[in-house]
Amino acid sequence: MIAKHMREKVLLTLLDRKEGFTTAKEISSELGVSPKTVYRLVKRINGSQAGGKTLILSEKGKGLALDRELYLSSARNLQNFQEEYSLLERRNKILERLLLIAPRPVSVYDLAQDYFVSESVILKDKLELQKQLSDYHLKLTVKHQQLSVSGSEFDLRSAIADLVSTFSMIDLDNLSLSKNDSKINYDVASFVLSELYSIERNLKANIPYPYNVNIFSHLYIMIERSRHHNYHPYLVQGSIAYEDTALKIESQRVIDDIAQFMGCPISSDEVYYLYSYLISSRFQTEEFSAEQSFSPRVLAITDFYFKHMSITRQQTIKASDGIFRDLGNHISPMLRRLDNKIRIKNGMLEQIKTGYPEIFQELRNLSDMVSERYAIPKINHDEIGFLTLYFVRFKELSKQPLKALVMCSSGIGISELLRTKIENSFSDLEIVDVVSAHNADAVLARHPEVKLLITSVDSRIKNPIKKVLVSALMSAEDKKRIRKAIEELRYEK
Repeated sequence: MIAKHMREKVLLTLLDRKEGFTTAKEISSELGVSPKTVYRLVKRINGSQAGGKTLILSEKGKGLALDRELYLSSARNLQNFQEEYSLLERRNKILERLLLIAPRPVSVYDLAQDYFVSESVILKDKLELQKQLSDYHLKLTVKHQQLSVSGSEFDLRSAIADLVSTFSMIDLDNLSLSKNDSKINYDVASFVLSELYSIERNLKANIPYPYNVNIFSHLYIMIERSRHHNYHPYLVQGSIAYEDTALKIESQRVIDDIAQFMGCPISSDEVYYLYSYLISSRFQTEEFSAEQSFSPRVLAITDFYFKHMSITRQQTIKASDGIFRDLGNHISPMLRRLDNKIRIKNGMLEQIKTGYPEIFQELRNLSDMVSERYAIPKINHDEIGFLTLYFVRFKELSKQPLKALVMCSSGIGISELLRTKIENSFSDLEIVDVVSAHNADAVLARHPEVKLLITSVDSRIKNPIKKVLVSALMSAEDKKRIRKAIEELRYEK
């Protein structure tokens, strides 16, 4: 296994020996790390280049390659790069150490000895670390030559989940690979994962990424800090209102299981905070009540995005449309996360910013307007990244017209008139052919790409294609039914 501080240098050496592009999978095998780690190293190296230049090129379907001209010209700067990396690595390790034991202090002298630097260097690090902690309302103080982090337990756990690499890089699908990793307690992790599966079974729902990682990290951090008596119980002010009884019961069950696992009582406040994470997550099931209807606030904010985004503002998108429900089902738990000060990490954030900069920036501006207009906390970049993906999806789906077939009792006359009316009314439909009822199955067999049959005659056909029955005159109600069918096919509703 290659030491972490050597990985960048080894990666550059590997790429220097390769001709053309090499897949991240091949590189990961040679480095002994995951492909995700390879991309993180690439991001780290490219981010260090002056003027925003790209030292390691990345192309979809090809892999990675060095910009050799830039590599040769920057070779003399690699030593400075490695020194800077050592500085950042030291600060990250100090921050991780302080967060995990907070509010207990660490001697400045001990830190200086551990990282082979002077005490004055550690105190300079303190100024940079405070900038990171300020986002979490945490304070890094020096008292009697000892460093310590102070703040609410909720904010401490949020910072740990976001800033400690163990939690930002956790892979729940390959948790067994972490068994020999000293950074994670495998027994605790396995227990938490089993509880996560139990939550899904009991609620008859799937908790998708990144919500599952968020809940996993919350429970793991809570257990680890409870085990080491590193925190004081929460002091929940006032009465607690639980919107969903099933989630409250499930939260209580999990905390009871944790108390039994640890062999000690757990503060009842933990039930509320686990509930907050659950109610702020998205569940993939039609039975889950939180996704059946939207609050007026969710409806208003979802509608605001569609009416103001350049991609969608020319469209008439209703609350009953598939794309509206899809985005609304994301915004609903997003607002709960903002209300409960819960933050989810977007592992694809940098790729999203790079791949879709215009959409991301437009959503940043609109999200600031949303926060001000609807009096909600500022929407962070991780959330904006997820929103970006929804509008990217809409943009991609809008590019390709949906292929359709027009059918009448005969294949001429009325059928051609109906075709013209459809083409004039629906720019996102491509009429492949106009057929009579008796040969519809044969034509559909030749055109498997056709997804919609618009017909003026109620004739049975063998093909299980989606069918819309309309009048030859194309009434306003007919157009509504066609639009609904298009939405259902587009968004698989």
